[in-house]
Amino acid sequence: SFAHFVNRVLISKDDTSVRMKVVGGKTKDVALRTETDVCALTRRGDEGEYAIRYDLPSKIKAPIREGDVVGKVYLTRNGEIIATYNVVVAESVDRANIFDIIKKITAEW
Repeated sequence: SFAHFVNRVLISKDDTSVRMKVVGGKTKDVALRTETDVCALTRRGDEGEYAIRYDLPSKIKAPIREGDVVGKVYLTRNGEIIATYNVVVAESVDRANIFDIIKKITAEW
C-alpha cells in the first residue's frame, strides 16, 4: 500500500547554496541548482543510507546562461547510484568587457 511510503525531497530545485567559480565573467562566481527536485521514495520510518555526490568542474568560462547544464548530481543508497540529476546555472553571467576588468582592478587596488 502507498500509505507506507513517503516521497522525501533531499535537494530542492530552488536550493542555490552550491556555487561555482566563473572565469572571465562579470561576476566571480555563480549559483547552481538542480534541474528538478532530488527525491527519494522511502518506507515510512526507514531513512536509509542515502548520499548525494556532485560531479562538477572546478570552474566554468563566461558567458553562461541560466539553465545551462554544468554537471551532475548522483543520488546513491548503500553505495549504489539510484538516480542522476542535471546541475544547472541558476543565473546568467555575461563575459566581462574591458570596463568591467578596469573596475575590478581599481576596486581591489
